[in-house]
Amino acid sequence: KMKIFYIDPNNTTPQYNYPLVEKLNEEGVQTVFFTSKNEKFVNYYEKIYSIAPNYWFFKFENKIKIKKLRKFVKMFLYPIQNIRLFLKIKKEKPQIIHYNWLAFPFIDFFMINKISRLGIKIILSVHDYKQHDRQKLRVLEKKVFDRVDGIICLSEFVKSQFPKKLQTKIIVIQHGNCYEKELKNLK
Repeated sequence: KMKIFYIDPNNTTPQYNYPLVEKLNEEGVQTVFFTSKNEKFVNYYEKIYSIAPNYWFFKFENKIKIKKLRKFVKMFLYPIQNIRLFLKIKKEKPQIIHYNWLAFPFIDFFMINKISRLGIKIILSVHDYKQHDRQKLRVLEKKVFDRVDGIICLSEFVKSQFPKKLQTKIIVIQHGNCYEKELKNLK
């Protein structure tokens, strides 16, 4: 049975994460979701989706109200959380690691390199070529794009922003209706 570790440290797109993980599991792909308990969103999704996320990241950091302090603490503890995750990956040997965006590319790059050396395929979902609020890529972000085995973009426009040399590893998969379950519940 195929096993995927699906990683979204910040869990800021639960409307995509929870339906995707649930559907993959329903289709017979053992998908283990590693994320954080982002209090703004998670309680709702926990109630309606049949998955048990591993709240691996930012257990207390997300409770810090001051944004700059929260980010600093996250950056400090994220490498430790990644070391623990790497040991779990090494032990359980999933066939695919799927990152839904990157929390800190300069840290994620080193993790992705270590995972690659284990022979595990790495997929990265990219919602935008550059993060929404940035003018340029973050430190080592381009190197991450070079290192992963595949990149999933949400549109042809986002794909077109990547350099030509990366085009062959990019596939476009639009989100589609990620509120299917919610719409059924309204009836």
